[in-house]
Amino acid sequence: MEKTKRKKGLIILSVTIILLIFLAGAMIFYYFGKKYDFYNYSKAEIEIPGLKDGFVPQGLCTLQTENGYLISGYMKDTSKPSRIYYVNEQGSSKYVLLDTLQTNLDNGHFCGIAARNGLVWLATDGYVFTVDLQSIVNATQGDVLTTIDIFEAGIKTDFCYADDNMLYVGEFYRPGKYEVDETHYVKVSDSETNHGIALCYNIDVTKQYGLKTTEPVKAISVPDQAQGFCITESGKMVVSTSYSLPDSKILIYDNPTLEENKINVNGNDLDLYVLSSNNLNKTIIAPCMSEGIDYKNGRVHILFESACAKYKYFTRVREKHVQSIEIN
Repeated sequence: MEKTKRKKGLIILSVTIILLIFLAGAMIFYYFGKKYDFYNYSKAEIEIPGLKDGFVPQGLCTLQTENGYLISGYMKDTSKPSRIYYVNEQGSSKYVLLDTLQTNLDNGHFCGIAARNGLVWLATDGYVFTVDLQSIVNATQGDVLTTIDIFEAGIKTDFCYADDNMLYVGEFYRPGKYEVDETHYVKVSDSETNHGIALCYNIDVTKQYGLKTTEPVKAISVPDQAQGFCITESGKMVVSTSYSLPDSKILIYDNPTLEENKINVNGNDLDLYVLSSNNLNKTIIAPCMSEGIDYKNGRVHILFESACAKYKYFTRVREKHVQSIEIN
């Protein structure tokens, strides 16, 4: 009887050791066994600010005149207000807060950010905020700034991008927790459906909100899990897609397809352009948790949240820098 118990104990011990070795090997392979070609051609631009303070970066824009960056995001401790960081060309950074969000929308969950011609647009919680760029540049650390204006977009506002003529505001879709209005679904084929859209507004910095009107002029159907969007000087549309620990994908599209049928958004019949596998030019595999992107001087700049305090103990690659890649 004693021998039988001892034998069973040895078997259990052996199985436990084998499982532990297997799990240790799996963990080592997960963290060190994969290399990304992405780093063979990407360039580290600036260190992402606020990571040690619990900042979770979400939105990115390059400044055309100030030669710096704006990075928006929320705090791991959600009792603290969301932040906008200004990073100058030397890499020095400071953050500001927005008073309107603290009072009207709790602390918000700052998402996309874009800037053009002295104005900044911030997308969050279904709204778009307009902020004066110089007030951010001239502020001191922790200043609470007053927004110029705010309007409700009528869709989820998870990312935004601006060029010289147009502001693009779009939504992130993932089934379950991150649903969108079903009228935004576009079935491309039997095996492909886009669920989210981006609305496009004409910019006019002399008008309220920095836009000619808050009525969009067209819509773009975007792939699922879109975290960021930008357009190159040659007209290619680039979308950053990611969710959690799987690899990110940077999707590069040629001219989007104009659908025959329009899409009705908030009572407006809009021309609908579709990004799909039909006009996908290239897919770039990148480390997990790519977020907002922007385009400047021939390069797409990519923000990551993988090194923030909220996620860094689970991520394979903890990217602490904004990376950029050349788009030909």
